[in-house]
Amino acid sequence: MVWFAYLCYIGGGYCVGRCVYCRKILLIRPKIMLCDDGNYRESRWFAAWTKVRQMEDYYLPRMIQQITGQVCVASCPF
Repeated sequence: MVWFAYLCYIGGGYCVGRCVYCRKILLIRPKIMLCDDGNYRESRWFAAWTKVRQMEDYYLPRMIQQITGQVCVASCPF
């Protein structure tokens, strides 16, 4: 059996994107700027990432911990 390793950036969600490699979450990227024009008012429900060049650990939900074998993931705006 041959396994291929893919680095995937899964954007979307409302305020985050995820970088996944071999079923492991490498990082979570929060939005720095929110859309507030036209029909969109994201700041009504969400807050933008305000910590410049800082990383934080994000503790994953138990269901995701069981799937990936990870407890926490770095969250950074880069």
